[in-house]
Amino acid sequence: RNVGVWLPANGKFYSLGGLTADGTGNDIVNPREYDPVADTWPGKTADFGDLQVDNMVVGVVDFGSGPLIVIVGGSAGGQTVATAEVRTYDPVADTLTVLSADPWPGAAAGDTLPGGAAVYNNKLYVFGGFVINVGMVNTVYEFDPMAASGSRWTLKTAVLPVKVMLALIAKLF
Repeated sequence: RNVGVWLPANGKFYSLGGLTADGTGNDIVNPREYDPVADTWPGKTADFGDLQVDNMVVGVVDFGSGPLIVIVGGSAGGQTVATAEVRTYDPVADTLTVLSADPWPGAAAGDTLPGGAAVYNNKLYVFGGFVINVGMVNTVYEFDPMAASGSRWTLKTAVLPVKVMLALIAKLF
């Protein structure tokens, strides 16, 4: 249940979060970096700081000073709560930072996982989601990294034609 993303700026692929096995205590809290030239997967030292690292969504956006990986939501293995945290991962500095002023509004109640995500025009879109032990949702949220801190999220008026959970969304544009 990890998420992966390609970072064109350095030509490497990143695996973030996930589990080594079902259940509690098996969460992967350090990113891994795939180097296609060396064909290696070294672990990085950045640490998520908690176990809410499963069932997240990611995208690469630019906050004005270069690309960062944005990570939205998540849950811990075997648990029934979700985090609304939005984090950035800077692969060059190998740092994870919580954007505390911009939590994902879709998980405000602490029980919803993001469904899928895509980046278009430097904005991250989160499509649908899963309310843990309840069901799916059909919302669309937009994250704008260029907006002022504390105002980066917009709930779009359009909704998905069907409810979606844990979706893989390919680059469409």
